[in-house]
Amino acid sequence: MIRVNLGCGSVYHPDWVNLDSIPATALVRRWDIRKSLPFEIGEVDACYASHVLEHLPRSSAKDLLRECHRILRQGGIIRLVVPDLENIASAYLKSLNDVANNRAPNEQHQWMTVELIDQMVRQVGGGEMHRLLVGADSDLRKFAVHRIGMEAENVFSFADSDERRRLSFARMSHYIRRVREEAAGLLAGLVLGAEGVAALREGLFRRSGQIHNWMYDRISLKLLLEDAGFTDVRICSADESRIEQFNAFNLDTFNGGVRKPDSLFIEAVRS
Repeated sequence: MIRVNLGCGSVYHPDWVNLDSIPATALVRRWDIRKSLPFEIGEVDACYASHVLEHLPRSSAKDLLRECHRILRQGGIIRLVVPDLENIASAYLKSLNDVANNRAPNEQHQWMTVELIDQMVRQVGGGEMHRLLVGADSDLRKFAVHRIGMEAENVFSFADSDERRRLSFARMSHYIRRVREEAAGLLAGLVLGAEGVAALREGLFRRSGQIHNWMYDRISLKLLLEDAGFTDVRICSADESRIEQFNAFNLDTFNGGVRKPDSLFIEAVRS
């Protein structure tokens, strides 16, 4: 059985083919998923992508889903996990009303504003979200964990030695890319001056994987999947899947919790 984990980052499983442009470990194959996927027609049983699609322009997201449709066998499952625009927008409006009526602290509204827009506009790594997390008091920490789960917990605690070793492979890839970008910056400075260097750095950052290029809700993502040729689109929970033994892989859940609680989980079939 061939299962493909697209843009896996640091969440992968040895029973899957894990693809990422900057591999976290040797268990992850280096691959730019914006290109054709390295599989034959109908070769794959399941495709999975968590918090990947929103980092692509809509046209590129459609291209990726069509590639998934090409490589999946008949009856194969695609599972997508994205930030849930409906959930985030509803939580933002609730926080706005709660703070306005003195039912919640100002920090909750501040957090929801950041959660809604920060990854679309940030210009430095981590953005305003990371700054808020680092300086959060106990109440905001609880609220942030409730909203984004392990992403917040990872900021609050230092990684253990095993985690540091696991990420060393990725750090080397980041270092190599940084050297290349610095060299490009020197050339840009000679040709275009300070404004050219600033534009280059902003452009490189916006393409680094931290920026959200679009957001999806249950309607828009369903339509995108159907446009790519998929059928039987279903909204599901983090621990519910038509992929055989999915929960055993701990991709969407871990230690009894949901990795990314602010997510929309959706599956469809290659008919």
